[in-house]
Formats: sequence, C-alpha cells, structure tokens
Amino acid sequence: MSTFKKACEIISEQLGLSADFDFSEETTWEEINADSLDLVEIVMSIEDEFQIEIDDDAVSSMRNMGDLVAYIEEEK
Repeated sequence: MSTFKKACEIISEQLGLSADFDFSEETTWEEINADSLDLVEIVMSIEDEFQIEIDDDAVSSMRNMGDLVAYIEEEK
C-alpha cells in the first residue's frame, strides 16, 4: 500500500470519515475538519504506523496531505 493511501486510511479512521472520502494531496486539515487534538492523534498514529517521529515544528508547517506524505517519505 502506498504511503498516501495508508495515511488516508489512518486519517479516515481517526476522524470517522466515510470510506469513500476522496482525499487528494491538496486536501487540507480544514477540509476534513481536523482540529488540533485530532492532529495530535493523527500524528501519533502516523508515527506508530511508519516508525518515525514528527516534531511539533514539522506538524505546524504541514498544511495538506501532500505535506504530510512528503514528510513521511523523507523520514522513512
């Protein structure tokens, strides 16, 4: 499974989104109604799944799915 698809699966599960939600690399946190607590939970799940650490500065600079996936790919 691609990094993008796995990240989408994790986020959908965390936020209770329907399985047919159409993510794109441009999907922003606002579009999926992810608040700061949601982001903390998403980051923890991403860190566990991909065995990486995401620091707070990196999280605050991520604006969309593309930013998240690029970070994961760099850290893997």
